[in-house]
Amino acid sequence: MDIIKLISQCRYYSGEEKCPFTTTDRQHYWDMEKFYIHSRGILDEQMDGYYRNINGKEYAGIPRALLITMFNYWSHGAYDIKASIGEFYQLVDGYLQAASDHFPIDEIPHNIKG
Repeated sequence: MDIIKLISQCRYYSGEEKCPFTTTDRQHYWDMEKFYIHSRGILDEQMDGYYRNINGKEYAGIPRALLITMFNYWSHGAYDIKASIGEFYQLVDGYLQAASDHFPIDEIPHNIKG
């Protein structure tokens, strides 16, 4: 997938080199999306399989490869991933809510018509 299309799926990252956000949560969201773009939006099959095995939640407003990128990014700081998966869901909920004034939480940004 081309970079422009990938960036259009992001809520925080828009191709800039330096993060424009001053709040820690939005900086974190921006970092995760930047990592997604730099990995060319390729789905990490191993992490996707693990997320499926623990019955990870689905989110209509996030492309699968981005969700798994976010999960992978978050999981590096988790001691017991399965036991603390609720913390990941809180992260994702915050990610969706923080930009809800610009993007509906249940739609991937590039799918928004306007």
